[in-house]
Amino acid sequence: MQEEKFISFLYEKLKRNFDIDSGFRYNGEIFDLFAKSHVKNIRTFLTKKDIIDCYENNEFIFVKIVHNADINKVKRFVNNLVELQKEFVKPNPNHMSTVITGILLIKASTEDIKKYIKKFKYKKVYKFYLHGWSEVRVVLVDLSSDELIFSKAAKSLKKVLEEAP
Repeated sequence: MQEEKFISFLYEKLKRNFDIDSGFRYNGEIFDLFAKSHVKNIRTFLTKKDIIDCYENNEFIFVKIVHNADINKVKRFVNNLVELQKEFVKPNPNHMSTVITGILLIKASTEDIKKYIKKFKYKKVYKFYLHGWSEVRVVLVDLSSDELIFSKAAKSLKKVLEEAP
C-alpha cells in the first residue's frame, strides 16, 4: 500500500461529509490530512422558533505519515491527539459527542507499537454525560504489510478502512 493512495482513498471517503484540509499544524506537528465534521440536530414543535431540544456531534480526523517510526514517535502522536481533544472539545448543554480519530501511516511496525495501539483507550465524560462525552480513536496503517491495527474504540472503522487499496 502506498501513502498517496491511502490518503486519496480517505479523501474520497470523507469529502461528502467533512471539511478537509492538508498541512494542518498543531503544537509544532504537521498533519498530512485533517478533516472535521459538525452536525447539529434540532427538534422543533410547530415552528422553527419552538425548539424542544438540540444536540451537536463533532468528529475530527488527523492523518500523519511517519517515516522511521518507533514507539516514542507513536506515543507522541497519541499524546498529541489527547491534547487536541482538550483544545477541540467545547462541552455545553447541547454538546453530545466529539470523536477524535488519529490515523498513523508508517513503513513498518513493531510488536510493541501494535500492542500499544491495541490497548489504547481514552474517553472523557462531561458532567455525568449532561454536557456530552469525547473519545480518542487511533488507527495504525502498516504500509509494508498492508495491516491495519485499531485501538479499542476504533474498531467501528474497520469495515470502512479495510476497503483501502
